[in-house]
Amino acid sequence: PVPVVGHIEANQASLERLAMSRVSCDFDRAVDGDWQVRNFAATMYDGRADLEFSGRGRDNWINIKGSVNGVRIDPLFRLADPAAPAPLSGRLKAKGDLWADADTDFFKTLAGTISTDVSDGVLHKFELLSRILSFVNLKTWLSAKVPDPRVNGVPFQSLTADFKGRDGDFYSDNLLLRGPVMNISALGHMRLGDGNVDMEVGMVPFKTVNWLVAKLPIIGGGFAADHLLAAFFHVTGRLSNPRVVPKP
Repeated sequence: PVPVVGHIEANQASLERLAMSRVSCDFDRAVDGDWQVRNFAATMYDGRADLEFSGRGRDNWINIKGSVNGVRIDPLFRLADPAAPAPLSGRLKAKGDLWADADTDFFKTLAGTISTDVSDGVLHKFELLSRILSFVNLKTWLSAKVPDPRVNGVPFQSLTADFKGRDGDFYSDNLLLRGPVMNISALGHMRLGDGNVDMEVGMVPFKTVNWLVAKLPIIGGGFAADHLLAAFFHVTGRLSNPRVVPKP
């Protein structure tokens, strides 16, 4: 029941498995249990985080907002399960404003907005990607200069998306991966509580083939051939075991 105000600085710090350096923040806690952590800044995984946290004493809802910049994303995935391979690598930039109930199920109550931008990474082999690629006749699309994405994953220059949601159900209509092997777009829902998805996924594979078709005399010359070859899918169910249906 005593109000508290303070400041913390640390050269090295950790929160469970999350190791940080150059950490600083201001904090306060009121008599009614409301609290804030302001001006939180830390270096983690070669990037920087600038965040603010607050909590309501009456119901223990927590607000997290701020940004991260240049953080390696693959170690973040391994925080949840160090033994599991990370499905994604690259450098993460993100900005968000999120609320959740810390007294019940955090992820089932999560609400708010978050924008993400991962650069210069690889979408590694995982179940959803494997099932989508199983429907594609890669023999007609692969060339000697294009590594097999079933083995090497899908490299990309950027992977961007904006999400908005409530009750753990987040929707995006602009998820877009751009890379030298293929572009992938998606729109739909992702439920964080149970890991279920309901999304439409579009794949524009192997720009080299699209570029080649654009050079054909009958088709070339002003035709938007960059998206001439494409495949579309409806993905439902758990992300770890999705149902993938090709769409004509």
